[in-house]
Amino acid sequence: MNESLIRRCARRAVFCVVALAWCATPNTVWGYNPKSPKVRAIVERARGFLAKSQPQDLGHRCLVGLALVKSGDTDKHPQVQAAIASCRAAIRYPKRRIQGHANYQIAIAILFLADTDSQKYRPELEAFFKMLLANQESHGGWSYRPGESGDLNASTGDASMSQYATLGLWAAMHAGLNVPQDAVERTFNFWLKTQTPAGAWGYQSVPGRPPTANVRPSLTAAGLSSVYVCGDMFGLGAQEKKNDNGVPMALKEVTAESERNSFKPRGVDVGLYRNVQAKGAARLNAGFSRNKYELGMWTMYYMYAMERYQSFRELAAGQVAKDPPWYNIGVDYLEKTQAKDGSWARHLGAEVDTSFALLFLIRSTKKSIVKTFGEGLLNGARGLDQLADAANLQIKDGKIVPPPLSGSVEDLLSILDNPSDPKMAQIADDPDFLTSLVVKEKDPVKKKSRLQQLKGLVSGGDYQARRVAVRALARAGSLENASTLIYALSDPDPRVVLEARDGLRFISRKFEGFGLGAKPSKQEVAAAIAKWQAWLKSISPETDLNE
Repeated sequence: MNESLIRRCARRAVFCVVALAWCATPNTVWGYNPKSPKVRAIVERARGFLAKSQPQDLGHRCLVGLALVKSGDTDKHPQVQAAIASCRAAIRYPKRRIQGHANYQIAIAILFLADTDSQKYRPELEAFFKMLLANQESHGGWSYRPGESGDLNASTGDASMSQYATLGLWAAMHAGLNVPQDAVERTFNFWLKTQTPAGAWGYQSVPGRPPTANVRPSLTAAGLSSVYVCGDMFGLGAQEKKNDNGVPMALKEVTAESERNSFKPRGVDVGLYRNVQAKGAARLNAGFSRNKYELGMWTMYYMYAMERYQSFRELAAGQVAKDPPWYNIGVDYLEKTQAKDGSWARHLGAEVDTSFALLFLIRSTKKSIVKTFGEGLLNGARGLDQLADAANLQIKDGKIVPPPLSGSVEDLLSILDNPSDPKMAQIADDPDFLTSLVVKEKDPVKKKSRLQQLKGLVSGGDYQARRVAVRALARAGSLENASTLIYALSDPDPRVVLEARDGLRFISRKFEGFGLGAKPSKQEVAAAIAKWQAWLKSISPETDLNE
């Protein structure tokens, strides 16, 4: 298909998205987001139901745990602890504990562990990821294992479970696991070559032989979201973006896209990828304009897939849609259909349907993207939303420069704890402003308190906050911060690792350090951590390296 036809298909897909804005009833008041009072009330009722639920198998426990973690709980929550215990038991006794729909359970366990704490639960995460890779079929997808579902077997790829396996690859990649390019490439081609001529996906298929039965909106959302997930892993998300602020394209700020980790396309047809995107979007949006979420069955499963697609579409476009109809309609639908106990039960059972509904409401995929890349990649005009109008723009070195940072240390530290704040990217771009305020603090009590806040961010903030926190702790120049900087060397983001490396060199005055170039391997990082720990113990024997 030539490029002009692809562009026409893409324009039609965009038109379908815009047309959805007219699908609401005249009396609908929109403008929802996960922080809206209405949404929060629905979410809390759902969380209350899940907290009391009693999931029985590995997959259900991990899905409930994932929904609770994504919506604000930690690994201290009883349901999350139960899911972690179930993961460990499954690793010890896989044949006994992972029965029925094994690939679903393995993939959901990966998502759960990666979101709960990818460093703390690294051994469990790696064990499940090894299983996921071992179960990938030659056609690139994942299937029912022998005996799980009648006559279905590895001869066809199961689109339903393959969508979660694909997301598992993405989560593993950004948790710092060694994800083979070949595995991702085969998965990518599986999705590209199982789309129907009309732009949909079905239940069972193999590359080159698209499905003719069970072609449903829920599976089209699953397929299209997976195409975007694979595209992101290959760095194919960056597109030319129109600017909503009326700013000339020549003045558009350069994003951090080039800094992101991704594979280089080898055996992937990029032209086919664009074509599949355009056809899939046109098909999905046309179906949504007719049916909304009134499918009768698989509804919550569909809603979670739709949220995943829309989140990765926003990432590829570099901009977040304001007041998106697909989300507003979903909120109204979920409020109307929620049971008194806070649950939903459409087809998959109350635990599963409620978990999927909760993941939709809190924009869980968007949360993962922001946690991984920061808010900047979801705003093609990063920083411009702080300006009153385009007339106030300042240009420096060909980039748009927002007004200088200002505010108290407390205000700026609170922004670091909120990655969705529009000033987060600005603090990350100019970390020395906050750093200087912390370092220059003369009150020892206040300074100690602020340094403790920063230490907490090193293990719990998003990647931009972690990088700024490491910079500030290093510039404080205290040996008390060295163990935290050594811990930061294990960070999954290489930018944080290099910031920690430079900070340790600054504190120790060992300006050559212990190796670590611009792109250190895992083995090099492990060796450097051991050497820095030995150095710290040699000069401060009382230091607790496990603190």
